[in-house]
Amino acid sequence: MGDEGGVREDVFALSNRRGPERALVLCNNGPHPQSGRLFRAAPAAEKLPDGTKRLRERTLAEGLGLAGGPDRILLWREPGSGLEYLRPSGELAAHGFPVSLGPYQTRVLLDLRELTDADGRYHALAAELGERGVPSVEEALLEMALRPLHAPFAALLAPDLTAALLAPAASPDEESWWLATAAALPETEREEELPDADGGEAQAPDEPAADGETVLPPLADGVSEEAPAERAPEAAEEAVAPSLAADAEDGTGAEIPSEPAVDDLEPAASETVATALPEPARRLEAALATALRAAAEEAGIPEADREVAIAAVTAGVLPGVARLRALVAAARSDEESPAAVRLRAAFGPGKREAGLLAWLLLRDLGRLAGEAETGTAATAVRERTAAWFDDWRLGRVVARQLAAGGLSPAAAERAVQAVRLLFLLERPGARAAAAEVPALFAEAAASEAGRTLLGIHPYDGVVWLRREGLDELTAWLLLAARLETLDATAGEIAAAGGRVLAARAERAGYRLEPLLRTLTGEPDADADA
Repeated sequence: MGDEGGVREDVFALSNRRGPERALVLCNNGPHPQSGRLFRAAPAAEKLPDGTKRLRERTLAEGLGLAGGPDRILLWREPGSGLEYLRPSGELAAHGFPVSLGPYQTRVLLDLRELTDADGRYHALAAELGERGVPSVEEALLEMALRPLHAPFAALLAPDLTAALLAPAASPDEESWWLATAAALPETEREEELPDADGGEAQAPDEPAADGETVLPPLADGVSEEAPAERAPEAAEEAVAPSLAADAEDGTGAEIPSEPAVDDLEPAASETVATALPEPARRLEAALATALRAAAEEAGIPEADREVAIAAVTAGVLPGVARLRALVAAARSDEESPAAVRLRAAFGPGKREAGLLAWLLLRDLGRLAGEAETGTAATAVRERTAAWFDDWRLGRVVARQLAAGGLSPAAAERAVQAVRLLFLLERPGARAAAAEVPALFAEAAASEAGRTLLGIHPYDGVVWLRREGLDELTAWLLLAARLETLDATAGEIAAAGGRVLAARAERAGYRLEPLLRTLTGEPDADADA
């Protein structure tokens, strides 16, 4: 029946049922869109026990074997769109099935099943969706249940707050406050800025041999590729000297960029440092506290322990944000040194600064269940953070807010995968600054988030990775190195490691297994063949 009455002769509906399996096919055989309700079937002959026949109309509910009732809900899947739908079963039995079809459109409804909705969750979701479908009804129900948690995290990651936090300071006093805050890191984080180790020289970018073939030297003198040497801070300038000299040959200049290291961020004694929080920092503290209280409640943290746990999580947030502000300011400057150019390229048109901010705000979430700094306890914190991020579907909140801030949906999703990966990697910035980019790649390739970011996929019996995915990973690692050290030289070490990794990936033809073999020092079976 059409919305305004009368039978729609161009619309055909066929239902079928076999045991618990049900299906419904709807077809508009006309050039005009149609909408209405499917209620009764056309009269059909029914044979009676005495052998006579009579015409009988059956309702759709009878044809599909629906019980109806106020606590019953009907779910189905449409393979054409890949979406799932649900409608109250009692409404369908009483008023018919609402149908909307475009010109010559066919809809196939499969896996129709009637469930008892004891707590009303399905009916609440059905009322919200109307005739819209979702990729997964169960996921939609979970997200609906998580809204009290998602709301404060959405406020924490709101585009206007992100923009305010990364905008230039409104006054010299505010700028001094941010500079002082960037230097005020917990001692444990200061110790991880650049690991102390003896010897080893970070790899400079690949240099062409005389015959034009790319030469891929080891990552550090006397150090195997399985365990690249960690750099001592005082050797960093010497480590990238070949890289800077190579840049000088093409006229771009060889001086190390002038962005300050973290120890140089203290304001001058003559400057007046603002004692009050700048407005963006005040907003951040309030939003972060609200989000963490909601997370602590969701995680079941005892109420008596929550404020201490929240303080442990928030301790490094403002210093981290202050560092990111300094890094963004360096990228927005007019400096044309090689390191500055590479920094701008790493941020790229995808506005990775918003994703980096999300990582900074969420990376210590796992400490709510107990503060841990080093060793296996720190690993447990990272794994717990990643697990909560997934279980609480916080990636969807991050993606929505990044898209609201101007990123394309694809760029927002890539940023979410990068954030997930950085949660899992141990000290990614410090290790990238210590010439461990290839080792970090191997760890990334072993994780689901890393494989998604890298575009790892099988084809024709070979596992491949996307060059664009590799570029994405190395950009995030360079930014993490600069963010955790605020040292341009550390970024150059990470960039050099990224260039070595890219050259080896190209030599491997972007096949994953040969690339991993070259990074671990195993013989390349393909090359031997």
